[in-house]
Amino acid sequence: MKKFSKNLCVVTSLVAMLGSIVMPVYASDTVIGEAISNQSNVVSESAILPEDFGENIPNQFTGISRETIQMNEYEWSVLYMTNKIRMANGISPLSVSSKLQNAANIRKNELTQKMDHTRPNGSACFTALNECGVPYETAGENIAGGQMSPVDAINSWWNSSGHRSNMLGSQFTHMAAGYLYNQGSPWKHNWVQMFTGTCKPEQISLDLNSQGPYIITTNQSIDEMGINLKIKCPHGIYYMPVIEEMCSEIDKSLIGKDQTITISYGGKNTTIVLRVFEPMPFADVSPNSWYYDAVAGVYYNGIMTGLNNSKFGPADNLARAQFATILYRLNQEPQIPYMPIFPDVAEGEWYTEAVLWANKVGVVNGYSNTGKFGPADNINREQMAVMMYRYAQFLGKDTSESADYGRFSDGTAVNEFAKQAMSWAVGTGIISGKDNGTRLDPQGNANRAECATIIMRFLEHYNL
Repeated sequence: MKKFSKNLCVVTSLVAMLGSIVMPVYASDTVIGEAISNQSNVVSESAILPEDFGENIPNQFTGISRETIQMNEYEWSVLYMTNKIRMANGISPLSVSSKLQNAANIRKNELTQKMDHTRPNGSACFTALNECGVPYETAGENIAGGQMSPVDAINSWWNSSGHRSNMLGSQFTHMAAGYLYNQGSPWKHNWVQMFTGTCKPEQISLDLNSQGPYIITTNQSIDEMGINLKIKCPHGIYYMPVIEEMCSEIDKSLIGKDQTITISYGGKNTTIVLRVFEPMPFADVSPNSWYYDAVAGVYYNGIMTGLNNSKFGPADNLARAQFATILYRLNQEPQIPYMPIFPDVAEGEWYTEAVLWANKVGVVNGYSNTGKFGPADNINREQMAVMMYRYAQFLGKDTSESADYGRFSDGTAVNEFAKQAMSWAVGTGIISGKDNGTRLDPQGNANRAECATIIMRFLEHYNL
């Protein structure tokens, strides 16, 4: 089961912080082919702008879509908001490809020199599409300068009938957005939308590494999950953010139960399995903390619980028995008959079965000098690496991936018994360095936040 980030984009707060700065604002539009049609103009005149179109913008994206097409968060936000507006007006959402985004990237750079639909070389703006190998039957472009956020840019275009017609044009099926800040350019903030069409999807799928189930909380919309739709059409492979208007209804009252949600686009359907939970109750886990997503992942998946109903204890050290219990939970807690393997693991303790299971499958061996397990001892980072390495081997996973950890200032401090495991942990990215990646701290105690992070990295690396 997977956990998506619930972080929100900060574009609206950026407007508030910079709102007192007066900047020149410019906007213009042009289209070719069938870009201006009677149908588009009628829709434009009666169109509505949703009050919440700029809310719940995800700044975390699953899969590889945004990286593959090289869009920054402002550009992806423009695509997201444009689609929210289109669907509020009964018009299909738009998708983007790497080639189309390349054309928008060319145009955003050119706008710093000349805010015009004629390019600096004197050719029409749509020749950028041809240069990037973008197939199209019709095309449109909106440009703007001076707006400091995606919300501002969308509002500027919306308040112009020509731009609004492009944004709502039913003949368009694809759009790339470009944004570039250039201190030396006349408008400083430079924006472009490039629209193309027309086609229908041949196949749609979710740009995900797993079928789920995926977690959504009762106070979260599917927009915030950052899911991307992958679309195969006659023009190539395109992507778009999944928004709630594309999805069948989620019953938020079915807490902890799987629901299959249908996502529809262009007459095609795909599904995702979601599981609804109440929001995390921990007052000491801020949404802005580096470990928030990892803690959410282990909590919602039932891998780690809080110290009590309101405290997770991210900075608290983790005992060896606690870590064995975490791995035991990952394996559905099979019943293990008691055997006096370790003199300090008595029958009937809360951790007894977990420790005996971990020993049985080869994850833990205890201390070689005493034969004890040390259930209350704090687990350190190299011990955790060893246990995770052995656990991966127990699952039959490939553990050949490795990296030289000699680049860390304390790499030589790794004990002999942990060297192979630490090389694997660093190579897979399951363990990273402290202090900006300069120090491994192999004998340092692992706290609960670090444990949650390592567990989630492990699950994601092996797609579990």
